[in-house]
Amino acid sequence: MKTTAIDDGEKVHFKYEEDVEDVLNYAHDKRVQEGEFEKMGEFKQIMRVPMSVMLDIKIKYGWDYMQKEHWPMVAKILKGPEYSKFRTTNRQI
Repeated sequence: MKTTAIDDGEKVHFKYEEDVEDVLNYAHDKRVQEGEFEKMGEFKQIMRVPMSVMLDIKIKYGWDYMQKEHWPMVAKILKGPEYSKFRTTNRQI
């Protein structure tokens, strides 16, 4: 993740950038292969979300992914259609 600080004289603004193409390709491949290598009782990964997206949620909605009490709202936001590209399962989450 690339972080850039911009000082406009009164305030300092931070800009976060990250190439998420590899994560999107990984999530797509997992959705395509779903069920091929499953065993009963295994934990299943349901999403793979880059840090820049988590920071975007924190800035946009005010829910801090680092605070345990905020996780129910962060999870609700991640389950929305805007972040469906990061899902690694076709099942309902």
